[in-house]
Amino acid sequence: FVNGQGFEPRQDVMVYSDNQSLSVGEHPRIAGDGNGNALMAGTLHDATWNHMSVRSKLYVAGIGWDDGVNLSTESVQTAHSPSVAMDKNGNAIVVYSQDTGTSSSVQGVHAAYHSVGGSWDLPTVIESAKIATTRPGWGPRVAFDGAGNAIVVWYQYGLSGIYTNRRTSDG
Repeated sequence: FVNGQGFEPRQDVMVYSDNQSLSVGEHPRIAGDGNGNALMAGTLHDATWNHMSVRSKLYVAGIGWDDGVNLSTESVQTAHSPSVAMDKNGNAIVVYSQDTGTSSSVQGVHAAYHSVGGSWDLPTVIESAKIATTRPGWGPRVAFDGAGNAIVVWYQYGLSGIYTNRRTSDG
């Protein structure tokens, strides 16, 4: 939507019609900054490998959408439940839950950070189930404050609580 002009024509941002084993999964998430830039993340299901990954794309005002990036790894069983945020300068963060290896009982909440004009940092585990019987974190959500600090919250299944982790603007 362009203020004063209305909606532009629809664009396909994450379509994989050329590969029938790939399909977009969960509801996409989007965030933007004050300069017209945006960040989108969603899940992609690969029927060939029987797993889901979290994919992200950046929209740069005046340029358009980038090619996108797979934030999770191909060796995971499933990555899901992404949440996205952008600060006022265009720095971005995606958080998501990820199962490791072949067991869905060991999972963690991951975060990937993108600095404006830069590239994605490697995803960081910000919560993990330390004991296989401990239930993992679910449904992470992220937001930036006015100073560029990011805060993540999630539900810790089995420990009956809401937990948090914070990333300061200086990393």
